Amino acid sequence: MIVLLFLSCFLVSNRQNDALISSFTTIHEPIYRAYSLSSDPDALHKLLAGRFLGEALTREYIEHSLALQRLTEQETSIDIATVRYRSVEVISHWKGQARLAADWTVEGTITHRGHSHTRTNRYAAVYTVTETADGLRIIDTRLKNLERLSGRLSTGERGGLTPLQLLEEP
Repeated sequence: MIVLLFLSCFLVSNRQNDALISSFTTIHEPIYRAYSLSSDPDALHKLLAGRFLGEALTREYIEHSLALQRLTEQETSIDIATVRYRSVEVISHWKGQARLAADWTVEGTITHRGHSHTRTNRYAAVYTVTETADGLRIIDTRLKNLERLSGRLSTGERGGLTPLQLLEEP
């Protein structure tokens, strides 16, 4: 009887985790639409406010605003083709909040200096999310790894590169 109770709790927990992971990827993937907004600050804020909350929203807005400004100055554009999640797992959860570890790749086309090329980057981060009346929102991001892949899912440069440095020529 105790085993059945344990298994039923485990199955409910797995279903809750699956739903949380699904909600997370649903709000996370569209963040990359920011690169198609050029320099429209209202559209950028609206996009990010549907994904982040509080200080996390402020940080992301500033980071994306500066990145879009720099891209415009350098006459560079980014067209995101795919966002693929290698893994997303719930690390912990408590009172309407959870911590998730995510590992994903982003592939896109960068056009600058008169030519275009495909770039694939891999990221790993830990996110803290909270449930709000408007749905799940990210309240903290801890980037753990960021690397440019030389081709699909091979090893590449590692370390403290910024998102804009990943766009630069190797």
